[in-house]
Amino acid sequence: MKLVEAGQLDVVAKREPMPIRRAVELIAKVARTVHYAHEHGILHRDIKPGNILLDAKGEPHLTDFGLARLVETESSVTLTLDVLGTPSYMAPEQAVGNNAAVSRATDVYGLGAVLYQLLTGQPPFAGGATYETIKLLLDTEPRQPRLLNPKIDRDLSTICLKCLAKDPKRRYSSALALAEDLEHWLKHEPIAARRVGPLVRGRKWVRRNPSIAVMAATLLALAVPLGLMVWKSEFSRQPLTTGIAVLPFENLSDPGENAAAFADGVQDDILTKLAKIADLKVISRTSVMEYRGKRNLRQIGSDLRVSHVLEGSVRRAGTHLRVNAQLIDTRTDTHVWAEEYDRDLNDLFAVQSEIAQKVAERLNAKVTAAERLVIERKPTTDPVANALYVQARELYFKERGLRQPVRLLNEAVARSAFRARLLHARLDASPDLLLGRSHSRPS
Repeated sequence: MKLVEAGQLDVVAKREPMPIRRAVELIAKVARTVHYAHEHGILHRDIKPGNILLDAKGEPHLTDFGLARLVETESSVTLTLDVLGTPSYMAPEQAVGNNAAVSRATDVYGLGAVLYQLLTGQPPFAGGATYETIKLLLDTEPRQPRLLNPKIDRDLSTICLKCLAKDPKRRYSSALALAEDLEHWLKHEPIAARRVGPLVRGRKWVRRNPSIAVMAATLLALAVPLGLMVWKSEFSRQPLTTGIAVLPFENLSDPGENAAAFADGVQDDILTKLAKIADLKVISRTSVMEYRGKRNLRQIGSDLRVSHVLEGSVRRAGTHLRVNAQLIDTRTDTHVWAEEYDRDLNDLFAVQSEIAQKVAERLNAKVTAAERLVIERKPTTDPVANALYVQARELYFKERGLRQPVRLLNEAVARSAFRARLLHARLDASPDLLLGRSHSRPS
């Protein structure tokens, strides 16, 4: 066997963090190697850092084809083992033992997982045991690489996550397509994985042609004074205001009763707390609900005329709670702040208060002492009861009668005495007052 001097990629990366460009160059070369194997009808099926060796010149070599098979045929090993591969770098179709679905896209996933490891210092999914890792792989999405390493730009993050798509059809069509997109990134060219506008294309052109760009900049400098005058005029006519929309939080809890309502309750409480801050312009919950599941944040910001949006996800399992929150500048589509909270369910209201205060702090909003007390106040001692109340109020405002809202309110009262909410309103006498309407309706 040929001696490959420098050793395994994972060992080399552990000794010293690898520069981003160096990592991209390596994966681009390995992707072309994988494409060569695919052209000859061979799938690797176990691409991981330990199976990539570096020689004395730093060139990568893909090794250990122990799980490889021909595309057209099945080996006896494939027929006798349900799950093949290394869990942290294994594609979803491998994790469920669906060998019929294993394809070239499976190796593309492995390449993306190795790239994720080199960029962030950790694999996309890693649990304490194999079954935990596989559960994470099947049930959750990988965290944005940019959250783990701020030096990673949006294009490279997009390339990496495209490789890790759970649906093989959404990954790169081939290892060659991945290699070419990585090479586009290295040359500061637009990538195929993300459509970009003229501004981004222009910025990449400048990086490729710095000398011409300097000459053009010199000529354009003559127009700067005029542009500054126009900008100041516009600024004086339209003073900037800090506005935020709290988008519906994604429900990641196991399907069950009130799971979606619980996520909506988290969103509603954060929105309500932010709305108490006089220095903030906060879009109403009714206006943001139509954007559930939509991801064009620039368009949302333009539609609602806000500079920022807060989005997130909620996962509840028994008494364990995981809340993810991200504050995004809609003008640049960049993260201003992001945090993940792993807490006990009873800490939910404290988490919501902390998120609201962090958002206000990032937006430089002035929070008075009285407003801070309101933000930190708990609506009830039972988070589930609060979710039931939010669901009842939403149904009531949609004009769907009283039967379902009253049932939900009775459940909420049974779980936790809503003394503050029920102090001036009896459920059987005035549901309008209890649910927040200023006028009454026929029962």
